[in-house]
Amino acid sequence: MIRIGESVANSKRHLVLLCCLVLGAASFLLYGQTLKYDFSRYDDYKLIGEHPQLYSDGTLADRIRQILYRDIPREEPLIVRDLSWLVDSSLFGYNRPFGYHYGNVIYHSATLVLAFLLGLRLTNFKTALISALLLLVMAAHIEPV
Repeated sequence: MIRIGESVANSKRHLVLLCCLVLGAASFLLYGQTLKYDFSRYDDYKLIGEHPQLYSDGTLADRIRQILYRDIPREEPLIVRDLSWLVDSSLFGYNRPFGYHYGNVIYHSATLVLAFLLGLRLTNFKTALISALLLLVMAAHIEPV
């Protein structure tokens, strides 16, 4: 026999799951258009193109070592970003911008869902959803999207 409290808890779980799916899909729809873009002329060629030793040359272990323990720091020593770009270049190819854009869209969608779930733990449903929707449309930095 199912109690009323269990039914309410299940419906809340379903609502949270539905919101996570909708937020992830909305993020992918909004930023998925970047998948057809080339590298930006602003800094992609400088950050990726000038550092093949990090993303394409040598073995995977050599590239990870270069990212984590390089002697001369680059202009922006962002280890998490560099490791994610290493994954993107390993999966999709070093000179293919699709992989980097795809990775960034997936990371942004996952971050959005995790922010919503964290908001649920810290606040109420309405506040968490509004915060996630604001994060969806107002990315704080261009690289995540």
